[in-house]
Amino acid sequence: MPPRSGPGAARTAAAHGEPALLRPHRPVPANAGRLGVPIEGELPEAFQTLTPERDVEAPTGKPRGDSPRSFPPWASIAAISAGVTLAVARYAFLPLRLGVLLQALIVGASCSLVLTGWRGWRVARAAQARLPLPAAALGAVIPAALIAAGFAVATRGEPVESMSLRAVELPGVRAQLPQWATRETSSNSAFGAHVVEEPGTNGFIALRWMASSEATPDQILDQHRAFLPASIEFDSREDAAVGGHPGATASAHTSNGKLHLALTGWSCPTDHRTLTLVTLLERSPSELRALHQRLLSGIACHSGTAQAPAAAVRFDPGPGLTRREHPVNLVYSGEGELVDFSPGIPGRRLLGLLAQNQDLRQKLVAAELELPGTELREVGASGSDERRLWTGETLDKSGGKIRVTMLALYCPASDLAVLGFHTVSSTAPESRGQETLARATCP
Repeated sequence: MPPRSGPGAARTAAAHGEPALLRPHRPVPANAGRLGVPIEGELPEAFQTLTPERDVEAPTGKPRGDSPRSFPPWASIAAISAGVTLAVARYAFLPLRLGVLLQALIVGASCSLVLTGWRGWRVARAAQARLPLPAAALGAVIPAALIAAGFAVATRGEPVESMSLRAVELPGVRAQLPQWATRETSSNSAFGAHVVEEPGTNGFIALRWMASSEATPDQILDQHRAFLPASIEFDSREDAAVGGHPGATASAHTSNGKLHLALTGWSCPTDHRTLTLVTLLERSPSELRALHQRLLSGIACHSGTAQAPAAAVRFDPGPGLTRREHPVNLVYSGEGELVDFSPGIPGRRLLGLLAQNQDLRQKLVAAELELPGTELREVGASGSDERRLWTGETLDKSGGKIRVTMLALYCPASDLAVLGFHTVSSTAPESRGQETLARATCP
């Protein structure tokens, strides 16, 4: 039986699973419409311009006009570039102390831009769109430059020349400081600090004071360096003058080079205090020095309101020791023997630093007793973080050998770490200093 032809033959072939290539094909007239129905007469101009190769989208066969519109290629590249730049700027320009909501918005926006641009690029490639090289370069560079410039402008510090300062009255000292938020302040004239933070950065300015015997500027800097993070690297040192008193300024920077620091220390003999000014900002070294010098010129450290500190420890001198007059310290002396207690330093951190830093112990002994180069070893460990003892031998000014014992005592009620020193001839029993300083207790 000869094979059937026509529409019925195609349906029969499909029903019997014959391959489409073997099915009979009915030619479509040249003037047929979309459904294969012949169109009588002349075709409209719009239909005459249609060609399957150019205007039908593979593999769906739908006219290209039925497909959803996609981003032009340059817009896709711009979206990807903007998303990546936003993410990089988030971590390069802004501190990590942003609010949770703002962090989520920035990260979400950067991810959305990258994903949207990537999707648009894939659609544009599927549509075989062409993108000139200049347009691609502009689409990548312009959004990145705009975002980076915007973040840099938004997070830049206030110019030093136009920075407004305000008068701050503190215990025993007056200063001119920027109008920033106050992170810490104190009303105690014996020891305290006033710290302001620069908004939007990790920078701060701190003015600290402490009742103390008069010390040289270098001794003050050496003692203060021990409390700074290990990431601070010092560069130079130069003389300074604050309120008519000699001082010294040390310049430093963080190990990553992002922050620069200026530290000035000086003594105020009128008030029997040592003071330091720390300026740590995300500025160039020249800008930082200019601001730091401007702040120093506005400090008056003997305003007449400082008061003598109260004794930071309670001490039972025992026989043979008599109290001596001293403007700041608690001092007792006897025949060939001396006991000296400092006013105290806020916090217990000093005890940990002394336990780990032999150089700091030597500098403190040199500053308080004028006995440089004294090496001390820890003795009489009590198992407590609130009391530590060190002892060692050295030569006094006359060349005689003496034994030095140092006590570090932390008093939780006052939150003070007190240093005590005992000196006696090396011929005295080794335990003499330990037994004497053991009579010092917190008030």
